[in-house]
Amino acid sequence: MKLVGHRGLPQTFPENSLTGFAAAIEAGAEGIECDVQFNRQGEAFVVHDETLERVSGDALSIEVLDGEQLQKISVHEPERLGDQHVPTPLPLLADLVKLLAQHPDVKVFVELKAESFAWLSRERVVSKTLSVLKGLETQAIIISFDYDILEQVKAASTFPIGWVLENRDLPSLSAARALAPDYLASDYRLWQDELPWPGKWQWFVYDVMSATHARELESRGVEWMESWDVASLRAELDQ
Repeated sequence: MKLVGHRGLPQTFPENSLTGFAAAIEAGAEGIECDVQFNRQGEAFVVHDETLERVSGDALSIEVLDGEQLQKISVHEPERLGDQHVPTPLPLLADLVKLLAQHPDVKVFVELKAESFAWLSRERVVSKTLSVLKGLETQAIIISFDYDILEQVKAASTFPIGWVLENRDLPSLSAARALAPDYLASDYRLWQDELPWPGKWQWFVYDVMSATHARELESRGVEWMESWDVASLRAELDQ
């Protein structure tokens, strides 16, 4: 069983922040998951939404974000966490790469968000992502709900890929077999008591919050457990 910090350690720290990622690693996570959005220039930002309203209180779109604006933004999640984490810089994917260089045994699941494809082509997203992650081919896994972009990543690189499923049906199974990803990911509720599809892929499920649930999923063949509170889950499993 391997634990993954979902957007870092957002139970305690702002999501997708360098402090949260570092805390998840310190808590014993074998992996972390981050979300990536791009501006029109192709800069890769570690953030979940296409706007910064939820994490900073500013409705600025990632599409038009530039370096000057970046210096003025704090993504400390004021509505959820108040001012206790002011300031929290909005990380670039390149900033996270520097952190990971200090933890070569920790995997990072880099989720490419589809919203950015409205203003930046999939081809440019793939090119920019591979450029920033160059050298992390054994550490980084590129994941997405978007099937087409994963096909492009697979054709252009040796990075492992992971397809995030939205449905548990025969067309999705057929598509998974055709893509042959290294990982299949889904909400744990997609399976309930069913056995996940067998294959050469590894299973990655979210969002697991208890040791009992994690062990039950492990008994059904799930290897990677993503959690919003990976520190508490690790502590409970260690007991």
